[in-house]
Amino acid sequence: QRLLAQLAAAKDDPDMETMMAFETSGRAGVRKTSVSAFLRDEKRAADDELHQHDVEVERMPRFMMEKMMTGAQIGTAFHRIMCMLDLNALRQTTSLEKEIERQLADMLQNGIITQQEIKAVPVYRLTDFFAQPLGVRMLASNRVEREWAFTYRREMEGGVQLLQGVVDCCFIENGRWVLVDYKTDSDVQGAIGRHRGQLEIYAEALERLTGIPVADRTLYLVRAGRGYSI
Repeated sequence: QRLLAQLAAAKDDPDMETMMAFETSGRAGVRKTSVSAFLRDEKRAADDELHQHDVEVERMPRFMMEKMMTGAQIGTAFHRIMCMLDLNALRQTTSLEKEIERQLADMLQNGIITQQEIKAVPVYRLTDFFAQPLGVRMLASNRVEREWAFTYRREMEGGVQLLQGVVDCCFIENGRWVLVDYKTDSDVQGAIGRHRGQLEIYAEALERLTGIPVADRTLYLVRAGRGYSI
């Protein structure tokens, strides 16, 4: 309130107003957009798939929580939990199921996740992920990045484009990146076709920004509980 009062009492600054009101011309050389928006413009993104940050599961009214969650909300919950899991504890445990149950209980108690999110992502979905080869490889890596936001300067035919995105997960294996993207699509073949372009751009950005090549691009379908290299 104090800062707002100071702002309201501040004198007008014509130069600042001119700067803030600046608009680029239609021929500007640099354009900024998200990867998902870019792909929608290119007719390659899924119409029914929302990004994890677009849905607030924990803010749902109580009466809505009683209904079945949509694919996008399941995806949001899965992304959130996967980002919060203590991977070191999973590496050291002798029982993935018990350790994941313990961590989920702690998250719930600390208000990090909701009971509805736990229902959306039952323990077996997480256990299955870390018990299969993809999860084993992730836990074996000494560098795992999750929810890694990036801005990528890309040369386009019409000029320079700044693409913004969030890598769900990537980890180093034998000196190269393994890129993982989580989706909740129910049809495998359709999902691969819809999301191939996104993973290609993410891999390109990851290589250019880090200088480390991408060896594998994996689309992990949460509902199917399986990863597909594309």
